Amino acid sequence: MAAIPAIEIVNWVASTAYLNDPSVIDEGIKFVLNVTGVLDVWNGLQTERPNTYLATAWTSIEAHEALEADKARYAQSLALLAPAMAADPEAVLFHADLDPDYPLVFNSPATEFVQVLPNDGVTANTTSSLLAQLKEDAVKTCGALAASWGPIVEQAQTLMAVVGWKSVSEANDACFADITKDLQASATLTLSHAHMREGA
Repeated sequence: MAAIPAIEIVNWVASTAYLNDPSVIDEGIKFVLNVTGVLDVWNGLQTERPNTYLATAWTSIEAHEALEADKARYAQSLALLAPAMAADPEAVLFHADLDPDYPLVFNSPATEFVQVLPNDGVTANTTSSLLAQLKEDAVKTCGALAASWGPIVEQAQTLMAVVGWKSVSEANDACFADITKDLQASATLTLSHAHMREGA
């Protein structure tokens, strides 16, 4: 069985330069795309806050760790990405083992990120079943373009879902609120949205 790609998701406070011109990140993206083990990269501005989202698909989490272990190349990658970061970027990074539909989500006009932390007494298996149903309902019932989900590697029991929409307003409509009722009763959801673009 082929390994599931590890999707690195990081967000940070965007620089004024990035807010004015997102292409300031492009040299950093080009560098990352040439790193061994990188399958694709997307970046975009969060709609709720002036934050940059960067999603990198790696062949495995070990491939990302190999870059971090190469101190010189890792420092170079950070330096090239730095123009997109505020002076105090407050970066948050994790990896999620998303199912194979993640490229369809990140290539949608609007991407919704849903971090799912099960309530006390609720198992990850229960939450996983609800997310599997949510993925199906989002597309078939609410008109989502695609959805993908999986566990967050660094946070035990926590899962991540990403949903692609035609617009952020569609993500916020009553239909999606209705199909997430059972999930919201079983877990704490942290939602954000971004307009992602592929490559540089």
